[in-house]
Amino acid sequence: MVDLNLPIVLGLRELSPEQASALRLANRGISLPNTHEISDETIAAFVPDFFEGHLVLPNLYRMDSIAMARLIFPKNAGSSNTGTSSNNGIEQGVTKNLFQQPIDLSIGVMDAPSPEVADFFAKQSVSIIFTKLETIPLEMAKAFEIHSQTLLLPSVVRVSDDVAKSLARHPGPLSMTKLQELDSVELASKLADVNRETGVNLNRLRTITPEVATALVKTQGTISLTGLGSITSETRDILKTNKRVFFKVTHP
Repeated sequence: MVDLNLPIVLGLRELSPEQASALRLANRGISLPNTHEISDETIAAFVPDFFEGHLVLPNLYRMDSIAMARLIFPKNAGSSNTGTSSNNGIEQGVTKNLFQQPIDLSIGVMDAPSPEVADFFAKQSVSIIFTKLETIPLEMAKAFEIHSQTLLLPSVVRVSDDVAKSLARHPGPLSMTKLQELDSVELASKLADVNRETGVNLNRLRTITPEVATALVKTQGTISLTGLGSITSETRDILKTNKRVFFKVTHP
């Protein structure tokens, strides 16, 4: 028996408007793992406003149009924890995060979405992970200041001061597990703002200032800082004030 919850997987490198027109009658996910780009003509052939399925594009390079965003957005995203799933790319209700909650949308683009697309996703009441995104432009960070659900940015290593301040205003839970630099007290406070059942992984941080340490130790959850290369004695003393903050210094 065919499981209609599983996506149709096609190995196409390119998708023509004619193929899209034939596939738009599908009412489930269509996975295109070998497709890196889709033309505006092909997007239009799906008729995004009426397409009942959704596209799974784990290796899409960029996402610049609202029409494309609508194609990859499952119509029932956020309504169930057992919805359509795929191994990567766009997933619904299958990815678990450090908050131990399902993630509704996993987006695998390597380039930041356009401001219009970022605004579209920020307005959706769903939890989102950008799995491959390494750089967060200020326009995207500002768009997500209204996003009320979980936002995971697991590939981001560093952000500018302006982006850090904007991300700190994200109203929902925020995770950035690959951060190697954290100079913003505001962002540190945001990352540490979790409940007692939640663990925060900041093991990629190499050093932190006393000011950032002061913000982190205010957490109600647990914080792991096992990758610190060196810290001052003042920072060390601050971290010791909260037994739920676990840290290790490789070069004491």
